Amino acid sequence: MAENSVASPASLSTVAETNTSTEKTGQEVAPAAEVTEAVPTTETDLFGNGACKASELSAQNDAAQCDMDSGKADSADGSPTEGSATQTDSAGGEQQLSKNQLRKLRYRERQVAARRARRSEEKRRRRERDAAAQSAAAAAGQMISKRDRRRAELDRLRAARQDGLPVCVDLQYGDRMTEKEQSRLATQLGRLYGANRSAARPLRLLLTSLAEDGPLHQRCRRLVDGFDRLELERCAEPPHRLFAAERLVYLSPDGETELKRLDEQAVYVIGGLVDETVQSGVTRAAAAAAGVRTARLPTAAYLQHEAGTRACVLTVNQVFEILLRFRETGDWTAALTAAVPARKGFTPKSDDAAAKGDSTAAANPPPVGAE
Repeated sequence: MAENSVASPASLSTVAETNTSTEKTGQEVAPAAEVTEAVPTTETDLFGNGACKASELSAQNDAAQCDMDSGKADSADGSPTEGSATQTDSAGGEQQLSKNQLRKLRYRERQVAARRARRSEEKRRRRERDAAAQSAAAAAGQMISKRDRRRAELDRLRAARQDGLPVCVDLQYGDRMTEKEQSRLATQLGRLYGANRSAARPLRLLLTSLAEDGPLHQRCRRLVDGFDRLELERCAEPPHRLFAAERLVYLSPDGETELKRLDEQAVYVIGGLVDETVQSGVTRAAAAAAGVRTARLPTAAYLQHEAGTRACVLTVNQVFEILLRFRETGDWTAALTAAVPARKGFTPKSDDAAAKGDSTAAANPPPVGAE
């Protein structure tokens, strides 16, 4: 009896192979009908552990098959599935951005639009100037091409180097500026040269205290096109080493006296300093150390701010343009309002103050030959 109850090794291997094929068949075949045929009535027939019945497995496979069919039907109908909805959201762009990201994006778009508007305005003004020059030339009976006009500008700059009013930009303050401030100064020098080139009576422009191949010189080369070919004078010496101290007038917002007129025998010095955090008294101290007198532009006498009393902070190129325009017109109000941007909120003072300023200018007329 004992021998009959013990299974032979061959039968055990047959049962194991049957179980393996059954498991593989159940994993590989998805339809419920095939699973039912491959699996015995109950798993207890082979393993004796009573896991679940084949009918329950068949029901689960039927449910899975229904889900798959319904998903295919949804895709065929064109309704978005979960994956396609995610793709649609990511393709939508702004729907995936937070409020902070949207605000930054709109700010950048406004900056780009404003930059394009400024460039368009500059081009429009340039066209107007060219048209005015062409009209004046036509009225005078001669037409001037763009090449001839550029040649005439260079001729005026070369003549100014011989007998023009000297204006030095003192660039000794490089150690007081950050890299960003030095880059801004280089950009201002480029604008300054452009204003002098297009002027009817250009000034003799000198860049002093400019170390050869120094940090500022390298930035000027990088930010100003053709910097080494500009029609101006560059030197490493400070102004008081190039001219006599009694001829020098250092323009500083902390100057001792207010500038009333321009003296053709004087040499005017502009401090080449860009300080986002205002450094008071720096240029005046440098002038005092060199034994040079100081003066300030008459901004307070001719301009007023919308919000009341407020100092008019000027850039290097704006100071130069004020000198340039006053030398041409002899009018401080016109020179200041033309050089100071309207966005800063400064406007000419009342008629009484303007009349007072005009009388002061009349008492100290500009040099002979100023228009």
